[in-house]
Amino acid sequence: MNALVYLGPRRLEVQKRSVPELRPDSVLIRVKAVGICGSDVHGYTGESGRRRPPLVMGHEFAGVVESVAPGVDTSWVGRPVTVQPVLSCGRCDQCMAGQAQRCRSRSLLGANCDGAMAEFVVVPAKNLVPLLPPVDFVSATLAEPAAVAYHAVRKPTSLKDLVVLVCGGGPIGLFTALMAREAGARAVVISEIQERRRTLATALGLDAAVDPVASDLGSALFVFNPQGEADVSVDAVGILPTVEAALKFLKPGGDLVLLGGWKTLGLPMGTIVAKEARLLGSFNYRPEEFAAAANWVSLHRDVCGAVVSHTCKLQEGAEAFRRLAEEPSQIMKSVITLES
Repeated sequence: MNALVYLGPRRLEVQKRSVPELRPDSVLIRVKAVGICGSDVHGYTGESGRRRPPLVMGHEFAGVVESVAPGVDTSWVGRPVTVQPVLSCGRCDQCMAGQAQRCRSRSLLGANCDGAMAEFVVVPAKNLVPLLPPVDFVSATLAEPAAVAYHAVRKPTSLKDLVVLVCGGGPIGLFTALMAREAGARAVVISEIQERRRTLATALGLDAAVDPVASDLGSALFVFNPQGEADVSVDAVGILPTVEAALKFLKPGGDLVLLGGWKTLGLPMGTIVAKEARLLGSFNYRPEEFAAAANWVSLHRDVCGAVVSHTCKLQEGAEAFRRLAEEPSQIMKSVITLES
């Protein structure tokens, strides 16, 4: 089979590999489409150190079940699916408490083991999520970032009738904003420096999309809150300027949801303490949340079509990564297709 293999910082190459062998309780999937995540790009550049070569990346994907291991329900064969890519042990205290995303020995397809930027991938049968007809494999790749957002909007106790600020208008930030609105938020404001993303956010019905460099976020929030503050702030980027902005415009006693972070940042502790802000880390999703997000994606294909700005073939994958690393403002979401 063909596979796009990460060989080191900024080095990707399509190679011939053997089709992976089935393991107990697993299935073989013929990959139809796989999204390029921001974490994949950070791994590609060597910035994060979370991708170690040689590796087949790819954890946002959809395809068709080709075959199943002995003992796995054969009715899966031929079915279109997406896959919840977080691998958990099922035995630790966190897994037993229903918090598999916090598994003490968790791993991720495409990061800690070979993923789906290949014609075939083997995954645990328990991680399969069936796709609802009519099947759109490209849209289905967005189930994973949608699941991150689905989990994040459930970290606060409730969003009903609240003003929500989301810093970052990429796919996860946009999905978070849309889901916050569906969760009952009175108003949702996105802070985003890229004009194309702001335009998309307003086109999809969000209350405001603001350039935090050229405009005052407080003035935008003032339209919905006389204090010019958000009841809940979400940072979907994970860099100090966006975290600081999310905190600056958060009301005293408000919730700050952090879901974009992987870097070590120097947080403004004085502001956090003085506001008695509640910091809520949000990491991945529970399996049932992933399934719910996959259903959400199937019901919002128009949104998914607007979010996916670029598609390419596997042989063009290296160039797609290069563009994402060097020209991020030109691309909202890039998906590799493997349709035969």
